[in-house]
Amino acid sequence: MFDLQESSDDLSIVNTTCKEEINTEATERIQDLALDVFVLQRRLTDAKTALDDASDELTMALPPHMREVGEWNISSDKISITTTVLERMTWDQKVMKTMFDTSPTSVPDCVNLKFAVTKTRYESATKEEREALSDALTRTPAKPKFKIEAI
Repeated sequence: MFDLQESSDDLSIVNTTCKEEINTEATERIQDLALDVFVLQRRLTDAKTALDDASDELTMALPPHMREVGEWNISSDKISITTTVLERMTWDQKVMKTMFDTSPTSVPDCVNLKFAVTKTRYESATKEEREALSDALTRTPAKPKFKIEAI
């Protein structure tokens, strides 16, 4: 169908009726680069796993009150650690559906309906609205985030 020759790169692609051929040099280069990418992806995955494990260990070493919502600081002559624990708000979908679903046949069974309330909107709601929603709300501390600086 068409021929494309790239002289700057030893890549030679010949495309005839949707069949592509790449010369041996280009294939070897692609293979080497692909292996580099594969090794780096594996290292990244391993590094992320090691970081998660180390963060979990650091979290468990914190006193219980520092695993609660808030910002906490630990300093020594060698290191400064700022731990931030955000609040996670989850909404019980069954309770929300009971509260707001006036017609059980209004949504087909094949449709997933999710009720969501942002923290900002919840906090700006009236006291009555917050009280009405409180049965569906569960507040838990999120996983701590660490900012660590060497001094």
